[in-house]
Amino acid sequence: MKEKKQHIDEEKRRVAAVRLVKSYTSAASVYVANIVDEEQPEWTPPEDPEADVETDDEDAAAAAADGDTGGEADDGAPGLQDYSAKLLRYVAASPGQEFMTQLELRRPKPAEEDAAAEGGQQPQQVPVTYRILDEHMPLLEVDFLWDVAQALGKALDAAAAARKADAARGGSAEVVSGLAAAIAELRKAAAPAEALPEVGEDPAAAEQEEGTELSPADLIVQREAEVQHIEQRIAAGQVAANNAAAALTLEVNVLEAVVQSITSVRGAAIHALKLFSSSPPATQHVLRAVLLLLGRDPAALSSWREVSGQLHVGTFDDLAAYDATQARDAVLWKRVRAAYKAVQRPRDLEKELPQCGLGALLLQWLKQVRCVARKAAALREANAALAGAREALGKKEQQLEEAKEAKTKADEAEAAAAAAAEAEAAAAEAAEAEEGGEEAAEQ
Repeated sequence: MKEKKQHIDEEKRRVAAVRLVKSYTSAASVYVANIVDEEQPEWTPPEDPEADVETDDEDAAAAAADGDTGGEADDGAPGLQDYSAKLLRYVAASPGQEFMTQLELRRPKPAEEDAAAEGGQQPQQVPVTYRILDEHMPLLEVDFLWDVAQALGKALDAAAAARKADAARGGSAEVVSGLAAAIAELRKAAAPAEALPEVGEDPAAAEQEEGTELSPADLIVQREAEVQHIEQRIAAGQVAANNAAAALTLEVNVLEAVVQSITSVRGAAIHALKLFSSSPPATQHVLRAVLLLLGRDPAALSSWREVSGQLHVGTFDDLAAYDATQARDAVLWKRVRAAYKAVQRPRDLEKELPQCGLGALLLQWLKQVRCVARKAAALREANAALAGAREALGKKEQQLEEAKEAKTKADEAEAAAAAAAEAEAAAAEAAEAEEGGEEAAEQ
């Protein structure tokens, strides 16, 4: 609450300062800028041979961040700041000049100046505002404006007290714990997976090992055994597909619960994020990961201003409509995981947005989307195996029918051959008997 109050007070003072300067001076336009440090480049995970191996324990907090005790450089002049590494981020402007709040003023880089000099061009001049800062030039005494702005902020505190109380009653801890309870109920109500029926050894292996041609009768026995084995595979495959479908349904229901929690805090989240004049690091990493997954241009997500500027009601609608069951793009997911795994202390997400816990909810959404995608892939694999077994059954049944037809033809051929041999034997016997009769008549 203390942090939120500070952000609200800062916003009030910026607006009040713009109005007062505009009212009591002849300035055509008025801007307010924060003097801030350059944002650090996007965190890139170190090379790891197991970097692409996904685990189920990613919800655990990572190691503590490195201790970095940075500070202003001491240039030997007590009381004077070093602005050489600073930039100006505009946060408020007079009516009609709101576009300035999307801009940042930077110094020309030394490399750019050197390149211009080598090319015979006039180097870019340092903006006059930086000259004022560097030379510590007093231009205008505006203490009275600051005092009036503070007074105005205090006067508006009473009007904001009710809104603060509402935000306190619906804090992040309540939202996150409520979601955890809902997910626990969903998992508790889910039916256990059905045991897979046993599948015997493949009888085709014996035929392949022997490498001998079977008789028609033996071949029919072999084909019948193979058909029975494939039917066992189909029965087991059907159970496996049913289990995969049930597991997917459960994870989709959990994802819907996460989306509902996110939707319930989107108004408070959008308002709270507008109060940040500088980047909340953990929240920025998670927001960037979400926007990348939703198909936003990575080049347009390099700064906090760009990331927060894309968070609006439409973004929440896109998040709710995202199809987590679709096949995953490996390249995109590698980029997404690198973004959200940069959050080394997940608890910082709740600390940065105590009003709503949006960062923590979005991180859970990302991981649940990944879980749903994996379950969907498992279901597709189970269905493919089942379809393959059914196709194999059709072929094997056809081979069985062919074996039966071959045996029938072989039996018919054998019977015909036997009949022919019997007829031939009878004819030979008759001929022999006739020849014996003739000899007897001659005698």
